[in-house]
This record gives sequence, C-alpha cells and structure tokens, in this order.
Amino acid sequence: MASASFGGGVLLAIALTTNALGNFATLSAARHDDIQAMTTLGYAAPSAWPLLSVGSSIFLLATGIDALRVQALPRWLARLTIGLGVLCLLGPAFFVFWLVAPLWFAAVGLTLETHKYPA
Repeated sequence: MASASFGGGVLLAIALTTNALGNFATLSAARHDDIQAMTTLGYAAPSAWPLLSVGSSIFLLATGIDALRVQALPRWLARLTIGLGVLCLLGPAFFVFWLVAPLWFAAVGLTLETHKYPA
C-alpha cells in the first residue's frame, strides 16, 4: 500500500504541475494579447480535473487504508482520509478535498510528529 500511496502522490504532483503550466501558458498568452492561444488554453484547462481527482483519490485511499492497517494514524483520521479518497472519486466533488486539504495535511503532520513510536 505504501507504494500505491507514493504512486498516487507522484500522479498528483504531475497533475498539479501540468495544471500550473497550463495556467502560466494562459497568463503568457494574455500578456502577449494572443486571443487564439487564450481561447485554446481556456478550452483545455477544464480537462485537468480528472487527473487531479484520480491522483488525489489513489493517494488518500492508499494512505488511509495503510494507516488503518498499521495504526499509523488515529482511527478517526484514517477513516476521514478514506472518506476524502472516496469523495475524490465522485468527480467534481473532489473540490471539497482541496478546501479541507490544508487542515488535513496539518492534522496528519501534527499527528505523525507527536506520535510516540516504541523503541
């Protein structure tokens, strides 16, 4: 499961980079007053969400399932992670994850930082 979580994270990073590059290309076209390029990039921009959705769901589902299996996170946080992963599979509803992502990353980070591991 750890490799699936890592793969989902890599896919998510690729999707975010691709989305950012598309946004920069649109801004560059706007700066150069290239209406045709802006129109084309405007049509292409909405096609990025499926890759973001799949990358997010693989990352969250694998992380949540593995966290439940090895008890790396509290059960409530692992179940929340799985729930967010399922939400990401529901198409455009994955946008909800991006609203709560900063809180989720902070909760997971603080939990892992304060977790007492046996010696």
